[in-house]
Order: sequence, then C-alpha cells, then structure tokens
Amino acid sequence: MAEPTTPDVPAPRRTDDATRFIPWLRDRNPFLGRIPARTLEALFEGAISKKAKRDEVLQRQGERAVRAFVVISGTLSLRVESNGIYRELQSYSTAEVASLLALVDQGPCPYEVRSSIESEVVSIDAWRLAQLCAAYHPNGVAMLEMMVPLLTEHLRQLDERCVRLAARKNASMRGSGQVVQRDDR
Repeated sequence: MAEPTTPDVPAPRRTDDATRFIPWLRDRNPFLGRIPARTLEALFEGAISKKAKRDEVLQRQGERAVRAFVVISGTLSLRVESNGIYRELQSYSTAEVASLLALVDQGPCPYEVRSSIESEVVSIDAWRLAQLCAAYHPNGVAMLEMMVPLLTEHLRQLDERCVRLAARKNASMRGSGQVVQRDDR
C-alpha cells in the first residue's frame, strides 16, 4: 500500500521522470531560470530522459522535427550534410537546448542532431507544446513568449555561422569562376 503524502511533502519522483531536472536546469540556464517552474513542468510532462552514445543521431536532417533536446551531460552538435560533406553549425553542452526549431515548427529538420560524445538528454515532445498552445493554455502561451528571444538569438547565431561557412567556401573557390550566393539577402 502506498504511503499517503501530505500537501507539504511532494511524492518522490521516479528516476525516469524528466521533471526531476527542472530545478537543476533553472539554476544553470538563464533562459530556463526565467520560466516559471510550473510552466516547465507542463512542458516536461511526457519528456524522456535518454542516454545517447557517441555519434548517435537523435534527429536526422530532412526528417520531421518533433523533439527538442535539453543537454544534461555531454555535447550535442547540429550538422548539415550537403553532397556527402558534413559541416557542424553549432554545438550544445550542459543545460543548453538543441533543436529549438522543433518547438515552433514540426516541419523537415534542416540539420542533423548528433551526440558528439556520450551524453544524457531530455527529449521534449514538440507536440506537447503545440497542444498547450492550441488549447490557449497559459503554460503554452507563457512558454512561447519566453522562447521567442532565445529562438531569435539561436537563429542569429546559426545565420552568422552560415555566412562564415559561405565566405570560407567562396575563398576556397576564388579563381574558379564560381561564387556561393545567399538568396535571402
């Protein structure tokens, strides 16, 4: 028979319960620290704590992006493949969030998410946030409001990285008559 709990003493969490990381993450990540704990708990409900082996692919480029990954330990990298050549765009370490795009758009993932070394991640289901937002749930709306500045900064960093990669590619092609151009500017 289960021991009754009092309102002052929360029930112990299971070791596979991803919400157990929330206090730790809020202390280490300024963005997550600004989000109310109840809002994070709503997002982390159903999240999966997973150990990833070195070079394990967590999200393939081109597949539908349905998960974001919070790094508990280790390192994740975002890589883009073109003509069989992989280029790393960004790496994420402890308490950082990779593949944020999945939380706002579950379209084809423009990059691969790979574990650079043995890592532990919390895999957050993007549909959970979509359901909260579709129901105009206060936690979903609060999460989106808090995510916009982080997502904007993340996209700026990726854009800068792409510009540097294009410049490096142009420099290596000098004299060949070819130029890499961006169509979005």
